[in-house]
Amino acid sequence: MRLGINILVFIFFSSYANCEDNVISEKSKMTFAGLVHIQYLTSNIKDIGYNNTFTLKRAELGADFKNTILHGNIQVNFGQGVLQLKDGYGDLQFSPTINLKLGQYKKPFSLLALTGDSKDMFIEKGNNTIGADKTGMFDYASTLKYSGRDVGAMVYGQIRTIDYAIGVFNGNGDNKKYDEDSGKQCVGRIVLKPIKDVGVGISASNLYKDKETYQAFNVDVEYKKGDFWFQGETDYGNNYIISDTTYFMGIGLILGKWIKVNLGHIYSLFPALRFDYTFSDKDDGETANMLVTPGININFDEHSYHRLMLNLDVNQPLKENTDIQLGFKMQLQILI
Repeated sequence: MRLGINILVFIFFSSYANCEDNVISEKSKMTFAGLVHIQYLTSNIKDIGYNNTFTLKRAELGADFKNTILHGNIQVNFGQGVLQLKDGYGDLQFSPTINLKLGQYKKPFSLLALTGDSKDMFIEKGNNTIGADKTGMFDYASTLKYSGRDVGAMVYGQIRTIDYAIGVFNGNGDNKKYDEDSGKQCVGRIVLKPIKDVGVGISASNLYKDKETYQAFNVDVEYKKGDFWFQGETDYGNNYIISDTTYFMGIGLILGKWIKVNLGHIYSLFPALRFDYTFSDKDDGETANMLVTPGININFDEHSYHRLMLNLDVNQPLKENTDIQLGFKMQLQILI
């Protein structure tokens, strides 16, 4: 593993150092970027092996290539001592109306899942309190493979004010060598823009697994104007982990506002609030869970690339005689 990481780093930085010698044409362009997320996590849940820790959640390197119509991207994560491919794809960008992407990347399902880690309002998309079950709406969609990264092909583009994407994927998730069966997962998404600064997304996923098909649906809305940002989403779909006839459902609302302060090295503050309410089984009230997260981001530049994020997760499983679970997270984000 260590040898493989050393080779990859050598190739990455050698390519960066010699990028002027690797020009394919005057219209070609190669860019490199990196991301580091250093976290501290703690919780009030005691019946586990640990309830506070520092972790290097993400240490990512990426290379992006573009020429007239071809776009290629590779992104790897060295975080938490594991070398893992995140993105690796080729993208034929014929026109704004129609493009073809092949490789491993995010399936077009769920606004929350498609928002990049470096742009999220909160440290984690789901419920990552130490010792708690993953019970957030994002957690169900990703665990059940409706959202997240996978290997496949996707046609996408924009027709007037409508963005669309339709893809066919293996349905196994990321970093799998081959498909596990002959079936495929079909995922589609459209985003309507009825008025300026507002996007309304509709997603659907049809997953073939264990000789059965399962579906999930998503509706989301995003409003981003000036210093204010709002995202809302609701998901509904088969929870085949429990049974073939069980359905999960949830709603998530998050909002925040940039407050410019120009205080020394601090450019702005971004207070934010999240509300997440889910059922792993919509017909069983004992499976309900509510998550409320107040947070604040301290931004060291105008684009919020470099920031210190503080979150308090207040998680309440709505099951009789279950205590409130509290989790505190702190994350330093640096973009390279």
